[in-house]
Amino acid sequence: MRLFTKTFFILLFFAGIFTNSYAQNYIVKGFVLDTAGLSLPGAVVRIKSGNDSIGTSANPDGAFILSKIKSRQFTLSAAFIGYDTFIKQYVIEKGALLNITDIKLKPSSNTLDGVVISGVPPVKVTEDTVSFNAKAFPVRDGDAVDEVLKKLPGIKVDKDGNVTSQGAPVTKIRVNGKDFLEPM
Repeated sequence: MRLFTKTFFILLFFAGIFTNSYAQNYIVKGFVLDTAGLSLPGAVVRIKSGNDSIGTSANPDGAFILSKIKSRQFTLSAAFIGYDTFIKQYVIEKGALLNITDIKLKPSSNTLDGVVISGVPPVKVTEDTVSFNAKAFPVRDGDAVDEVLKKLPGIKVDKDGNVTSQGAPVTKIRVNGKDFLEPM
Protein backbone atom coordinates (compact mmCIF):
# COMPACT_ATOMS: atom_id res chain seq x y z
CA MET A 1 0.00 0.00 0.00
CA ARG A 2 2.87 2.38 0.79
CA LEU A 3 4.39 1.80 -2.62
CA PHE A 4 1.05 2.56 -4.26
CA THR A 5 0.70 5.83 -2.28
CA LYS A 6 4.23 6.97 -3.20
CA THR A 7 3.68 6.11 -6.85
CA PHE A 8 0.34 7.91 -6.88
CA PHE A 9 1.86 11.13 -5.45
CA ILE A 10 4.79 10.98 -7.87
CA LEU A 11 2.41 10.60 -10.83
CA LEU A 12 0.23 13.41 -9.48
CA PHE A 13 3.31 15.65 -9.13
CA PHE A 14 4.42 15.06 -12.73
CA ALA A 15 0.87 15.54 -14.02
CA GLY A 16 0.77 18.93 -12.30
CA ILE A 17 4.11 19.98 -13.80
CA PHE A 18 3.02 18.84 -17.24
CA THR A 19 -0.30 20.70 -16.97
CA ASN A 20 1.36 23.91 -15.73
CA SER A 21 3.98 23.85 -18.45
CA TYR A 22 1.29 23.27 -21.05
CA ALA A 23 -0.78 26.32 -19.94
CA GLN A 24 0.32 29.41 -21.91
CA ASN A 25 0.76 32.82 -20.33
CA TYR A 26 0.87 35.77 -22.72
CA ILE A 27 2.58 39.15 -22.39
CA VAL A 28 1.25 42.47 -23.69
CA LYS A 29 3.34 45.61 -23.74
CA GLY A 30 3.09 49.03 -25.33
CA PHE A 31 3.01 52.78 -24.87
CA VAL A 32 0.18 55.17 -24.01
CA LEU A 33 0.55 58.51 -25.81
CA ASP A 34 -1.56 61.54 -26.58
CA THR A 35 -2.36 62.59 -30.14
CA ALA A 36 0.79 64.78 -30.21
CA GLY A 37 2.94 61.71 -29.42
CA LEU A 38 3.73 62.74 -25.83
CA SER A 39 3.74 60.05 -23.17
CA LEU A 40 0.98 59.88 -20.57
CA PRO A 41 2.67 58.65 -17.38
CA GLY A 42 0.29 57.07 -14.90
CA ALA A 43 -2.30 56.18 -17.53
CA VAL A 44 -4.32 53.19 -16.34
CA VAL A 45 -4.16 50.18 -18.68
CA ARG A 46 -6.52 47.22 -18.16
CA ILE A 47 -6.97 43.93 -19.94
CA LYS A 48 -10.19 41.96 -19.62
CA SER A 49 -10.70 38.45 -20.92
CA GLY A 50 -13.82 36.57 -19.88
CA ASN A 51 -14.04 36.86 -16.10
CA ASP A 52 -10.33 37.64 -15.68
CA SER A 53 -8.87 41.12 -15.64
CA ILE A 54 -5.47 42.62 -14.95
CA GLY A 55 -4.27 46.21 -14.84
CA THR A 56 -1.28 48.47 -14.40
CA SER A 57 -0.18 52.09 -14.71
CA ALA A 58 2.10 53.42 -17.42
CA ASN A 59 5.60 54.41 -16.29
CA PRO A 60 7.01 57.98 -16.80
CA ASP A 61 7.73 57.15 -20.46
CA GLY A 62 4.13 56.00 -21.00
CA ALA A 63 5.27 52.35 -21.27
CA PHE A 64 3.41 49.45 -19.72
CA ILE A 65 3.79 45.68 -19.58
CA LEU A 66 1.23 43.11 -18.51
CA SER A 67 2.16 39.46 -18.10
CA LYS A 68 0.39 36.25 -17.07
CA ILE A 69 -2.47 36.90 -19.45
CA LYS A 70 -4.27 33.59 -19.87
CA SER A 71 -6.20 34.13 -23.09
CA ARG A 72 -5.13 35.02 -26.64
CA GLN A 73 -8.25 37.15 -27.09
CA PHE A 74 -8.90 40.14 -24.79
CA THR A 75 -10.15 43.73 -24.57
CA LEU A 76 -7.62 46.41 -23.67
CA SER A 77 -8.60 49.79 -22.23
CA ALA A 78 -6.38 52.79 -21.47
CA ALA A 79 -7.58 55.83 -19.52
CA PHE A 80 -6.12 59.14 -18.37
CA ILE A 81 -7.82 62.17 -16.80
CA GLY A 82 -8.78 64.74 -19.42
CA TYR A 83 -8.67 62.20 -22.27
CA ASP A 84 -11.22 59.89 -23.90
CA THR A 85 -10.84 56.24 -22.88
CA PHE A 86 -9.25 53.96 -25.48
CA ILE A 87 -10.94 50.54 -25.84
CA LYS A 88 -10.00 47.90 -28.41
CA GLN A 89 -10.16 44.12 -28.79
CA TYR A 90 -6.99 42.21 -29.62
CA VAL A 91 -6.03 38.65 -30.53
CA ILE A 92 -2.49 37.37 -30.06
CA GLU A 93 -1.84 35.58 -33.37
CA LYS A 94 1.74 34.32 -33.03
CA GLY A 95 4.03 33.71 -30.07
CA ALA A 96 3.43 34.76 -26.51
CA LEU A 97 4.16 38.51 -26.85
CA LEU A 98 2.01 41.28 -28.29
CA ASN A 99 3.54 44.75 -28.71
CA ILE A 100 0.81 47.38 -29.09
CA THR A 101 1.89 50.61 -30.77
CA ASP A 102 -1.42 52.33 -31.55
CA ILE A 103 -2.64 53.52 -28.14
CA LYS A 104 -3.20 57.25 -28.60
CA LEU A 105 -5.64 59.02 -26.32
CA LYS A 106 -7.60 61.98 -27.63
CA PRO A 107 -8.23 64.98 -25.36
CA SER A 108 -11.81 65.01 -24.14
CA SER A 109 -13.80 68.17 -24.42
CA ASN A 110 -16.25 69.08 -21.71
CA THR A 111 -17.45 72.43 -22.95
CA LEU A 112 -19.66 74.39 -20.61
CA ASP A 113 -22.40 76.69 -21.77
CA GLY A 114 -21.87 80.41 -21.43
CA VAL A 115 -22.12 81.84 -17.92
CA VAL A 116 -24.26 84.91 -17.27
CA ILE A 117 -23.55 86.91 -14.15
CA SER A 118 -26.40 89.09 -13.06
CA GLY A 119 -26.79 91.39 -10.10
CA VAL A 120 -24.91 94.27 -8.64
CA PRO A 121 -21.31 93.72 -7.59
CA PRO A 122 -20.83 94.25 -3.84
CA VAL A 123 -17.80 96.52 -4.33
CA LYS A 124 -17.10 98.96 -7.16
CA VAL A 125 -13.82 100.87 -7.44
CA THR A 126 -13.51 103.95 -9.66
CA GLU A 127 -10.42 106.15 -9.45
CA ASP A 128 -10.51 107.56 -5.90
CA THR A 129 -13.99 106.30 -4.99
CA VAL A 130 -14.98 102.95 -3.51
CA SER A 131 -18.70 102.14 -3.58
CA PHE A 132 -20.22 99.36 -1.48
CA ASN A 133 -23.61 97.75 -1.96
CA ALA A 134 -24.76 97.42 1.66
CA LYS A 135 -27.29 94.73 0.70
CA ALA A 136 -24.36 92.40 -0.04
CA PHE A 137 -23.15 92.60 3.58
CA PRO A 138 -24.79 91.49 6.86
CA VAL A 139 -26.58 94.74 7.64
CA ARG A 140 -29.85 95.06 9.54
CA ASP A 141 -32.38 97.82 9.08
CA GLY A 142 -31.84 100.46 11.73
CA ASP A 143 -28.07 99.87 12.09
CA ALA A 144 -26.13 103.07 12.69
CA VAL A 145 -23.93 104.16 9.79
CA ASP A 146 -20.73 103.48 11.76
CA GLU A 147 -21.96 99.91 12.41
CA VAL A 148 -22.59 99.44 8.69
CA LEU A 149 -19.13 100.83 7.86
CA LYS A 150 -17.44 98.39 10.31
CA LYS A 151 -18.92 95.46 8.35
CA LEU A 152 -17.49 96.58 5.01
CA PRO A 153 -14.20 94.95 3.95
CA GLY A 154 -11.12 97.14 4.36
CA ILE A 155 -12.99 99.85 6.31
CA LYS A 156 -12.13 100.63 9.95
CA VAL A 157 -13.91 102.96 12.34
CA ASP A 158 -12.00 103.87 15.51
CA LYS A 159 -13.54 104.82 18.89
CA ASP A 160 -13.51 108.52 17.94
CA GLY A 161 -15.47 107.85 14.73
CA ASN A 162 -12.50 108.34 12.37
CA VAL A 163 -12.91 106.21 9.24
CA THR A 164 -9.99 104.67 7.32
CA SER A 165 -9.96 102.56 4.19
CA GLN A 166 -6.93 100.38 3.51
CA GLY A 167 -5.08 102.45 6.13
CA ALA A 168 -5.81 105.82 4.46
CA PRO A 169 -8.21 108.32 6.05
CA VAL A 170 -11.64 108.58 4.41
CA THR A 171 -12.55 112.21 3.79
CA LYS A 172 -16.05 111.80 2.44
CA ILE A 173 -18.82 109.22 2.87
CA ARG A 174 -22.02 109.34 0.90
CA VAL A 175 -25.02 107.21 1.91
CA ASN A 176 -27.85 106.83 -0.60
CA GLY A 177 -26.44 109.73 -2.59
CA LYS A 178 -26.28 112.12 0.40
CA ASP A 179 -23.07 113.25 2.04
CA PHE A 180 -22.68 111.77 5.49
CA LEU A 181 -19.08 112.65 6.42
CA GLU A 182 -17.40 115.79 5.13
CA PRO A 183 -13.73 116.69 5.44
CA MET A 184 -12.85 118.50 8.64
